[in-house]
Amino acid sequence: MDRRTVIKNLALIIGGAALLPACSQDKAKSKVALKNIDITADQEQLIGDVSETFIPKTTTPGAKDLQLHLFVLKMVDDCYKKEDQQAFVTGMGHFADQSQKIYSKTFDQLDAKIREAFLLD
Repeated sequence: MDRRTVIKNLALIIGGAALLPACSQDKAKSKVALKNIDITADQEQLIGDVSETFIPKTTTPGAKDLQLHLFVLKMVDDCYKKEDQQAFVTGMGHFADQSQKIYSKTFDQLDAKIREAFLLD
């Protein structure tokens, strides 16, 4: 076997092995890099659903299309005091619990009109 071919193939294998972890997606973590708060993918989706309720997709992109929920999370992470960040995360949990308690559904399972009513209450 030619040494150049072996070295080339070995480089491809090592490069592929190095890139493989970047290709897998951890569904338990948020898509945005946060330093101070720890947000799960479910919590990120909740913020996305709330922002999409405020700015729905019509003929123009909605909040999720524009990734405004990631902006919200980044601002909370960068600009809020530690106790306010904790209150935000705790509030998300209470919000999700209330949706489940009142409607027996998660917020993302509610239709648009019920979401709006829930946010206005």
